[in-house]
Amino acid sequence: MAGDFNMVEDSTDKLPAHSDQEDTAEALDNLKQYLGLEDGWRNTFLQKIDSTYLQSNGSKSQSRIDRIYCKPSITTTAREWKITTTGMPHADHKMVSVQIVDEKASQTGRGRWCIPHYLIKDDLLLKYINEKGKETLQKIDENQQCRTEENNPQIIYTNFKKDILNMARKREKLKKQ
Repeated sequence: MAGDFNMVEDSTDKLPAHSDQEDTAEALDNLKQYLGLEDGWRNTFLQKIDSTYLQSNGSKSQSRIDRIYCKPSITTTAREWKITTTGMPHADHKMVSVQIVDEKASQTGRGRWCIPHYLIKDDLLLKYINEKGKETLQKIDENQQCRTEENNPQIIYTNFKKDILNMARKREKLKKQ
């Protein structure tokens, strides 16, 4: 649950420090308890004071009235809580944002392997790619009339890519020695 709540729950979220109407804060607290929500930014930054709204009437009053409430299980996996200006001209509120991480998501590994930059200038690898590329194009041309499940341009091209990557890995190992 996120938005401009037009009130603070705690006097530390308002400068000069003072509480908002007790019945308003209590109604929000009851809703949070009913939904099982907490103020994620405040739970992450227990002592930090920051504001999302600066009074424009010259009083210099500031408050953190824009908030994101979430379940505790989400707060524990959330990261990069920020209060930033929106970049919209004449906006009197700052934006609260957070990055939510799915704890059940699979771990991200090192990513897919790719040919290292230094191998792009490797003469043996380039010659191999050139020869295999010509062979692949010839196979594709020859098999235009007798296309099958195992013998079609997609399969031929996929095998070409696998072959190139295997050779690049071998060249990488040799170059590292």
